[in-house]
Amino acid sequence: MKLEDRATLVAFLLLGALTIVLTRLPRLLDGGVVLDGDEAIVGLMAKHVLDGKDIALFFYGQSYGLAIFESLFGALGFAALGIHAASLKLATIALWTIGWIFFTLAADRFMDRATAFGAAFALVFCAAWGEWSICLLYTSPSPRDGLLSRMPSSA
Repeated sequence: MKLEDRATLVAFLLLGALTIVLTRLPRLLDGGVVLDGDEAIVGLMAKHVLDGKDIALFFYGQSYGLAIFESLFGALGFAALGIHAASLKLATIALWTIGWIFFTLAADRFMDRATAFGAAFALVFCAAWGEWSICLLYTSPSPRDGLLSRMPSSA
């Protein structure tokens, strides 16, 4: 790979990673972030990793559902930002972004550059993957009941 080709790829990866973070950050900052049941288990697993108690390969109580990467990233998030739902969500975004980078590198290797970049950006802006990349269970208050319908934003 020529140097200018490598520079283009690195610039694209940085732009994509920044876009991933910037397009998901508003959902994290508006106060409507809560954890679903699976995320709560990952949060508990991350807390145990942080406390030095346990590093489980799978979700607790399961022999499937590889969760070691999520719990390790969650522990890093908790260590850096404190134990909150948003810390776990940011750790999930970081893990998803790394996965996106690997996807982009593989696409660039096996496709022409324009197709690879198009597929990578389609993944960034795909609405379903936007939600899955932070696994949001998002609640907003109803106009008729104010803040009563909002769930707590910390674990």
